[in-house]
This record gives sequence, C-alpha cells and structure tokens, in this order.
Amino acid sequence: SRSNPDEVVRRIAEADVVTTSVGPTVLQFLAPLISQGIEAHSSSRPVVVMACENAIGATDTLREEVSKTASKDDLAKARFANTAVDRIIPLQDASDGLDVVVESFSEWAIERAPFEGEPPVIPGAHFVDDLSPYIERKLFTVNTAHASLAYLGTQKGLKTISEALGKPEIRAIVDGVLSETGEIM
Repeated sequence: SRSNPDEVVRRIAEADVVTTSVGPTVLQFLAPLISQGIEAHSSSRPVVVMACENAIGATDTLREEVSKTASKDDLAKARFANTAVDRIIPLQDASDGLDVVVESFSEWAIERAPFEGEPPVIPGAHFVDDLSPYIERKLFTVNTAHASLAYLGTQKGLKTISEALGKPEIRAIVDGVLSETGEIM
C-alpha cells in the first residue's frame, strides 16, 4: 500500500470483497486508500469491507477511519462487517519468503446484519447473527492458551511459546487451563 497506492485503489475499486489482516494499528493508514477505492467502485453491488484483525470490532474501527475521508454517498456503496477469524500461523522462517504454513483448523465468522438480506458467497466463511460467542470462545481458548504459555514460559526464563509448549510441566498446566475454560464454553 505504501509503494503502490494507485494499484491498491484500483484493486479495491474492482473488488467485490476487501479484507485486511495487517494489525489493528495499521488500519488508519489503509483507510484513505480504501476510501478512494470505494469512491471509484462502479459495480451495482456494494463492496464488502472486513478487517480480519485480532481485535474486537476491528471493522467498526476501520469504518470510522474510512468515514474520515469518504462521503456518505460513497459509504453507502460499501458494507462493513465485523468478523471473528480463528487461524493460527506458527512461527515462520523468514527465508521461506511468501510460503506460509498454517494450522489445519480455521474458522471465519462474519456478522450477517450489514448485508440486509442475502450475504455474499465467501467460501469457508459462515454468517452469524451474533459474533460474541465466537469471539469469546477464541479468547477463552486460543488467547488463553497463548497467554498462559507466555507467562509460564517467562517464569522459567524461556523466550518463545514453542519452547514453553515443549516443557511437559508447562504443557500440563496449560492443558488444565484449557480444560477449565472448555467447561465454561
């Protein structure tokens, strides 16, 4: 987006669906380009915009940023939908370039309300009336496990989640934590 902003705007203008996955603090820098792309969007169908970030209400945040430079008419040409994405990307070796390894489990829940009727077809995604249970489940499982591993690993002088996971005594404690949170969900 920084090195070729005109191309980004052109691609957004041609897109049916626009997603981000850059980190919530970067959304403010993408918003002006998304605004320009929506302005240039000529399809009769609204462009779908979703921030797939590890943050609650990230798309709402993105919409606020886009609205700083977009007109009301242009905003009407888009549908902003919050999401809950659950996909883990383990630590990668930088020498692998763009080849990314991901865990096999994934889930992409998208709020249904912004679509005012029939949501778009997005393979692998499912549309829900309430995102809260999906976000809470992720917080109670994935984020709880990572935080527990990080805290316990730090106490033992370890530097990475992977190192902490490799210690049987830490793994046993985290398995117990996940067992307890699983009972809540």
